[in-house]
Amino acid sequence: MTSLSRMALLALGVAALSPRPAVADPAAAALLKKAAEIIQTAKTYQAVYEMQIGAAGTPGMKMTVEVKALPGRKGWSRTSPINMTAYDDGKSLVLYSAMANRFQRGPSVHGKMAIQMVDLAKADKAANMRILRTETLSGRACTVVEITPGKPQSGPGAGRLLAYVDKSTSRLCLIKGSGTQKGPQGKAVAFNMTMTVTSEKLNAPIADSVFTFVPPKGAQEGMMTGPGPGPSAGAPRP
Repeated sequence: MTSLSRMALLALGVAALSPRPAVADPAAAALLKKAAEIIQTAKTYQAVYEMQIGAAGTPGMKMTVEVKALPGRKGWSRTSPINMTAYDDGKSLVLYSAMANRFQRGPSVHGKMAIQMVDLAKADKAANMRILRTETLSGRACTVVEITPGKPQSGPGAGRLLAYVDKSTSRLCLIKGSGTQKGPQGKAVAFNMTMTVTSEKLNAPIADSVFTFVPPKGAQEGMMTGPGPGPSAGAPRP
């Protein structure tokens, strides 16, 4: 089982191509790089993202992602309502499912998982991008950047992203994706997703204990293959 942050990135990566090929735009790449660097160079980063993911023929799903990170060192993220939590203490990464009361360990990614949803700077190495327009969101003037695959694609796995960057702060505030993903019998199924950055804090104190995983009573270690009874993950310790 994957964390929601990985689910979201998968959704972003399998959106459909735009009707016409994007044109490589250094200004668009520089804009996303600056937005990412603001987070990467911060001492601490905390944020809440609201997500809506839906596919054709399904009611869709609303999710909330909370993240706390010491960029380049440690990270923590929790996804509700599926209650998946990721703890990265700089030595190992633990994914915990409260529904199954199971956890699995892997090597540390030094906090990258917690911030990868808003780090689009590396997209220019594998995708085309261009600045589309300026759009106002909740009183904020945003530059809209389109990101599409660097090579022509079709069927499941093809994708298109729209990233909204605040013109006054250079901060990412919204991501939209739409396209196709593999469905039953391998057929392409249309889907769409929206991720809104509802709050962010830079350089505010974060207790080191937040990044340490303490197994809840009865938790079992191993691959998480399905839901089951278990206690909630609980809030990170202050």
